[in-house]
Amino acid sequence: MDAGIEVHRALGFGLLESEYQECLLFEFKYLGLQVITQRCAKIH
Repeated sequence: MDAGIEVHRALGFGLLESEYQECLLFEFKYLGLQVITQRCAKIH
């Protein structure tokens, strides 16, 4: 949660979701977290 708030504070509002996602991914990796993005999921 803190990482998301930090990214939003740094970037402000009005960007595309994909831009926020890339910056949040960077922030998570900076914090030492392993991240998997955009995984496919089967829907039945």
